[in-house]
Amino acid sequence: MAVDFETEYSAAYTVRKLGHHAYCADPRFNAYLVAVCDGSTSSVCHPKDFDWRSISGKLWISHNAGFDRAVFRRLQELGIISADVNPSRWLCTASLAAYLQAPRDLAGAARELVGLRLDKTVCKRAKGQDSRPLMLSDEMVAYARADAGACHSIWRNHAHRWPEAERRLSELTMEMGDNGLAINLPALEDALTLLDGLLAATLQEIPWAKTHAPTSPLALAAGCKEAGIPAPPSTAKTSAEFDVWAAEYGERFPWVRTMQKYRRLNRTKAVLEAMRTRIKLQDGRLAYELLYFGATQTGRWSGSNGWNAQNLNRADCEGVDIRSLIVPAPGRQFIIADYSQIEARVTLFLAGDAEALEAIRAGQSVYQVHAAKTMGWRGKDLKKEDPKTYFLAKSRVLGLGFGCGPARFVQVAKVLGGIDLDLAESERVVREYRESNPLIVRLWRTLESDFRAHDGGTYFMYLPSGRYLRYFDLDAKTMTCTTIRGGRREKIFGGRLLENKVQATARDIMAAAWLRLHAAGYRVVLSVHDELVVEAQANCPFADPHAVAWIMCQPPPWASGLPLSVETTEAQEYCK
Repeated sequence: MAVDFETEYSAAYTVRKLGHHAYCADPRFNAYLVAVCDGSTSSVCHPKDFDWRSISGKLWISHNAGFDRAVFRRLQELGIISADVNPSRWLCTASLAAYLQAPRDLAGAARELVGLRLDKTVCKRAKGQDSRPLMLSDEMVAYARADAGACHSIWRNHAHRWPEAERRLSELTMEMGDNGLAINLPALEDALTLLDGLLAATLQEIPWAKTHAPTSPLALAAGCKEAGIPAPPSTAKTSAEFDVWAAEYGERFPWVRTMQKYRRLNRTKAVLEAMRTRIKLQDGRLAYELLYFGATQTGRWSGSNGWNAQNLNRADCEGVDIRSLIVPAPGRQFIIADYSQIEARVTLFLAGDAEALEAIRAGQSVYQVHAAKTMGWRGKDLKKEDPKTYFLAKSRVLGLGFGCGPARFVQVAKVLGGIDLDLAESERVVREYRESNPLIVRLWRTLESDFRAHDGGTYFMYLPSGRYLRYFDLDAKTMTCTTIRGGRREKIFGGRLLENKVQATARDIMAAAWLRLHAAGYRVVLSVHDELVVEAQANCPFADPHAVAWIMCQPPPWASGLPLSVETTEAQEYCK
């Protein structure tokens, strides 16, 4: 049964700003319509008027099931739907569409997967409090019926292409976010108070703050003109260009650094306010959304709806460490388990470098193996005995394995290893890497050749797991394609293809580990890149980090021979 709720929203009141739980718990919440479709017939009415018992116990599907589940549960809390009505299972066609590398939104998914054109005009017109007369109009009813029908059509035509393991991962992702994270609320409030004070003090140091917004582009441009310096190319919150500009002019003009500090403080405050907004009254835990298959090209997870658990600051901001505010529930502890150098290991596995894999299996680090095999290293402990060579080896492994060129490697070496290279030295390092790693270079060329062979069509890149990545509408001449059906064109080359294959394979390894941990009774509360965070009963034999690491280090049958390593940390707060 396809189930699709229509709810009231406005510019100030959206799921994107509040997240599923806070949106549904808000006093403005109004679920005014539900459409239910079994593929041949549909019912559209107010949720209180639908016979929910008639579909209880059946499989329900929704496009963005996490949201529709939250609406349904809120209606049960309000007594509008009986508490004993439940589906046998609730699956998400948006997740199915993403797995198939189609657009995640319903209109795009329906267009690309089943050839349906959905008109979203009436939904946009319903935005805001003054549009209530439209909510139960014939036009809105027809719109809701079409959406539910499209959802069912996507399921009917493509559900067989979505493996059971992937369906379960989609469910676990929703359940994890619904269960949420325990938060140190007093520390959160203290941090917000501290940030308010720091922001107020910082404003005093920005020359135009009394007459303009502190980050006003016009005021900033005027200030730069008066100082005789160029304005930054961008003032976007996440702009790296702004930070480069601030680094160049901050010493001579202190207000430049102050603006940078103000932005950093403001970003941190926004994250903390988003956390506070998402705290559930029922249990005090922070509800959040993580997108299954958020990175459609590789299948990795990504953040969603205004609070991104995948992108929390690693360093503290003026005494505020966001990660430390995430804590286990009373009587429990975190086991933070992070795969070590998984992308580098997977690269060697895919390239068939048995010699390097055997050395890693014997206990050597990936970087030391690389230095010994390709850089002439002959010592025992590279990191201790020659830190400079260690960081160069690390930069080479992480930066050059995917075809990075000399100009780019100058930046990569600086970021990854703190190494300053001029362009000529970088050219030498890149050339030396490619000459001494023929298996990896050959893999680039093989993948690129396979890509070119599918000119004008679709290239299916098969992964060891049996899954495959799709590259649509290839143009071999320009080496471009789309990686989402109907999406924008992208430039592709051999190194990029290998990067995608490596990241997708690493994702599949972690996904399999997550399923094994769940089957063993462990509760994963957070997934960040190559890391899983387990919340376990404290002082209990079951809460054994070695057991968690052992489970995660067992390679799936399709990755037999791949040596895996997991670093685990027991903690009373989330840390890195």
